[in-house]
Amino acid sequence: MKLSACVIAKNEEENIGTWLASMKKLADEMIVVDTGSTDRTVEMAKAAGARVFHHAWQNDFAAAKNCALEKAQGDWILFLDADEYFSPQTIQRVRPMLAQVEKSKKPIVGVICRLINIDKDQGNRFTGAIFQLRIFKNSPDLRYEGKIHERIVDKRKAEHEMFATPELVIFHTGYSLHLVRKKLERNLDFLRQKEEAEGESLDDALHYMDCHFGLGDFAKAEEYARKAIASKIVYLGREGAEYWGLVRALLAQKRPREEVLPILKEAMEKYPDLAEFPMEYGLLAWEERDYLLAERMFRRGLECKEKAPASLRADNSLQMFPFVCASLGKIEAMKKRPTEAFDYFLCAVKEYPYDQGLFLALYDALTGQEPADIIALLDTLYDKEQDAPFLVEALRARAAAPVLLYYARFLPPEKRDEALLYQAAGRMDAAAVELSARLGSYSALLAEAKGRMRVLPETDGAALLLTDAYKERWRTKALPLVSIMIPTYNRPQLFGLALESALRQTYGNLEIIVCDNSTDDATETLIERYLGDPRLQYHRNRDAVTKEENFAPFERLAKGEYLQWLMDDDILLDGKIEKMMQAFRENPEARLATSRRALIDGEGRLLPNPYTAGVPESEAEYSVFEGAIVGKETLLGWRNFLGEPSAVLFRRADLANHYWRAGSRGYKAISDVAMWLELLEKGDCIFFQKPLSCYRRHEEQEGQQAPVILLSRLEWLRLIQHYYERRIYIETEEEYEKPLELLYGEYLSERDRFDRKAAGEYWPKYEEAMRSVRRILEKMKKKERTHGKREGKG
Repeated sequence: MKLSACVIAKNEEENIGTWLASMKKLADEMIVVDTGSTDRTVEMAKAAGARVFHHAWQNDFAAAKNCALEKAQGDWILFLDADEYFSPQTIQRVRPMLAQVEKSKKPIVGVICRLINIDKDQGNRFTGAIFQLRIFKNSPDLRYEGKIHERIVDKRKAEHEMFATPELVIFHTGYSLHLVRKKLERNLDFLRQKEEAEGESLDDALHYMDCHFGLGDFAKAEEYARKAIASKIVYLGREGAEYWGLVRALLAQKRPREEVLPILKEAMEKYPDLAEFPMEYGLLAWEERDYLLAERMFRRGLECKEKAPASLRADNSLQMFPFVCASLGKIEAMKKRPTEAFDYFLCAVKEYPYDQGLFLALYDALTGQEPADIIALLDTLYDKEQDAPFLVEALRARAAAPVLLYYARFLPPEKRDEALLYQAAGRMDAAAVELSARLGSYSALLAEAKGRMRVLPETDGAALLLTDAYKERWRTKALPLVSIMIPTYNRPQLFGLALESALRQTYGNLEIIVCDNSTDDATETLIERYLGDPRLQYHRNRDAVTKEENFAPFERLAKGEYLQWLMDDDILLDGKIEKMMQAFRENPEARLATSRRALIDGEGRLLPNPYTAGVPESEAEYSVFEGAIVGKETLLGWRNFLGEPSAVLFRRADLANHYWRAGSRGYKAISDVAMWLELLEKGDCIFFQKPLSCYRRHEEQEGQQAPVILLSRLEWLRLIQHYYERRIYIETEEEYEKPLELLYGEYLSERDRFDRKAAGEYWPKYEEAMRSVRRILEKMKKKERTHGKREGKG
């Protein structure tokens, strides 16, 4: 029996090592299909002996996985994702179990395993479990389908069987805290693409719910959870997930307990054998100090958990189970039943050993025991060397001198606290000497803490204790990181001017990233003289063919909390970043900052700038406008007075559809406008009265080409219609009419002199769109005339 371990990967350097180590113990061959990694994924896979193949990413998970299946030569396939691996306790059971399956007279072609989600950022805390097909025969009858949430489809399903077992456990770390946001944004993007291509499907309501909840949009998560419940679809393998999602969304919105309890009751009636609903009910009762109800619900949940499941279902009770045990332990302690209390506390710590509260509850239950006996027990739960930092930190809260001293022996040298050890040993004289030696560094420690709190040194009394060099270091820590991103292509002279304007910025915490997909080496040669600046990163992106491909690397390269695009022919004026970041500090509700930018020609000469005409002038350095007002003005006048990408600074987290996807939300010519409107939906606009950037207008620009001009008009029309349909910015038919008239008016004035030949295929599209606008306007006028006649008769 030959086993082939398969995986698709893109930039999985963080995870692929664990996957390779796990699969090496099992598989006869390892197949890695890489979909465009730019990190060490491919290098690591080859070094481990895997066969590596390359597959152009097509936003289709099934296509990539089927590519791997075509390369596999084994009798069975082990298809785990790069962030999945078999648990150490079950990995040795895989081959023997498959051997038993092969001996079976039943036509078994797949093994369904238990997949447990763990958060490695929180001490490998369990967050849920489901059953999924991860092992199956290498057969042309079994192939993946589905661009997202792909699944194996068996062409001969009627003749075949699947074998399910909870004995094979796979750990999934892909939704750990530091990874989850990007994956959920990706999944949400795929779901929307699927909906655009195939129409709305209630089957996807649960997936939408998961994405929105993980991204913090709890109101949207609630909306889709209610859709999933109303659909009455039974989500096989995830029974109850629709109610569980609704409960979590309501609790996250801090909705009243009286609103949540009926949902839990309804869920318990529909799914009486699921543990999560009575457990959650019990935890809510515990918060209200209704301990009798809490205990009753906890025990009901535990009974559900102990029973064999009626089907292979997701287990959402895993994340609550340790805290339910701890609560039951406290209830038993109230009843003066220490042995039973201890058993529950021990169960809680076994499930989640790295929660300090659970650990201390267990430790307190051991009060009166000999230190040697306590240590003997803890040694069965923890690894002395690996877990010593956690144990010592937790034991600081208790008078636990012998136990603390025992585990402190296993601390790495850099984590040893001599003063704490002296105190634990009762040597207060030595502890005092140790602490006094640290007095010289206390001001530095305070500065580090203030830096993390983003308090600038010039505004804090601790600055008096620090040297100028340390003040600058503190200042850098206190200021949010800003990423200036410069994509460039075959413009070395103009690029040099743009780069120097970025390097002249005085803001204290800055990185400058250049992505160069030029066809010659002129830009690379030019930038060598600047690479000594530690703020600068240069990436030669030779393989990029399109603008989007040259923009895409910024998604992983930029580490800034705030983002500033700088097109390679534009200029940032001195002090731009520092001024705008100070304005953000003063106006936390703002979502973008821009200025009355300057317009220059190819030679750098100042040009008249009509784009900010009508923006209120002020003697103040900047003004703050409501996002709704600015968005309305942008759309009603269909003009981008906020500026091109180089003009605007914004917070990365506030934007879902980033410009590194050059066709953001499907907009190519005016994707910057689409970004600004998305930001303005969430907050205010900071507008500086004097220019802080220069936008260069010249013949080489893409935006000056006839096809792009017409594409921009088509996209303006789409953007206006999109917001009118949502009744955001454009709320009434009268408002909707205004930009349509402007668009159509421009068409009438320009159609006879426009270079139709240069516009190519876009001209007939533009004409058809304008005919559509004319019909809309005629319909509106007719409606206005009819309405006027009726009023006249009245």
